[in-house]
This record gives sequence, C-alpha cells and structure tokens, in this order.
Amino acid sequence: MVADSVNGVAMALDPEKFVFMNTDTVVHVHRVPAGNDVGLRARGSIGPDGIGVTTAEIFDRQGFIGVAAQTLLVARRT
Repeated sequence: MVADSVNGVAMALDPEKFVFMNTDTVVHVHRVPAGNDVGLRARGSIGPDGIGVTTAEIFDRQGFIGVAAQTLLVARRT
C-alpha cells in the first residue's frame, strides 16, 4: 500500500485542477520490511504532453528496502 501512494507523495500539481492516473506501478525490494514503519523519498516529473513518472526510494527503520515507480497520465480537469 505504501508503494502505491508514491504519486500522491510526489504530487507537483494542484489536484483540484489536474487528474492523475497511474497507468502502472513497479516495485523492486531486496528484503522484507522490518516492523510496521515504512517511509518514502519520492519525486515526480511530468512532461508537456501529460505523461510523467513518479519514483521513490522505500525505507524502514533499518534502512533502504527498494524502489517504486509509477507511470502517470496527467490531464487538466474540465
């Protein structure tokens, strides 16, 4: 669930003016998280054509776990 929130964490545009659709989500982890606390360091990039990507590094209290990426389709609300 945390990896699926990358788009919301890295949001660069006003969600009342734009719609964001995740067209896919990819997660690569090298170990199971320890405990229930998981954090993200996320960033996003959107091109002039409305296609973008959000990426994140995933951590727990012991350190780095893996990465997540979501391809985005962004459009202005009408």
